Amino acid sequence: SVSAGKFHTVGITTSGEAYAWGDNFYGGLGDGTTLYSWTPTLVSGGHAWASISAGEYYTMGITTSGEAYAWGYNKNTRLGVIGHDRPSAGHGTSWDMWTPTLVQGGHTWASISAGCSTTAGITTSGAAYGWGQNKYGQLGDGTTTQRWGPTEVSGGHSWASISAGCEHTVGITTSGVAYAWGHNEHGELGDGTTTDHWTPVQV
Repeated sequence: SVSAGKFHTVGITTSGEAYAWGDNFYGGLGDGTTLYSWTPTLVSGGHAWASISAGEYYTMGITTSGEAYAWGYNKNTRLGVIGHDRPSAGHGTSWDMWTPTLVQGGHTWASISAGCSTTAGITTSGAAYGWGQNKYGQLGDGTTTQRWGPTEVSGGHSWASISAGCEHTVGITTSGVAYAWGHNEHGELGDGTTTDHWTPVQV
């Protein structure tokens, strides 16, 4: 599999190794440096990867054991990791990570999507979570509060897939119904309005 971000690309080989190339100013290639790479560079950590998603200057990945890792730019706490600056409080960090760092919460993940400044994922139990910037309600928890770590999307749906954009998120339930939430100035939620929604609204 392969995923294209804003200025970098990531992919997984058939043997489960992750490689990245392109812009690396914030460590989004995950090789422990901030040096750009014009060819595929091995992501550090020695993990076996099942899926990977490149966002805006950062990357999210899920291992074959269902753990989620994040690396790169961490403005708006889009990585969802616990860092060195707040370990005793158990809060997230806003520090950039140059190598894969475990996403907090202890969930087992089925899929994950890196957006611009928000991330969305689905656990193996079908619950959807979001974290990072939430200015327009794109985390779907009914608020506009920025979240340091995975926060469950409201509505009680069972989710099959999810995709994080820049300021909105879309998902499909296991029954095949599409929902969207977040910024809707351009009608991107598909509900026939241009009204923002802080919780999932049916497309």
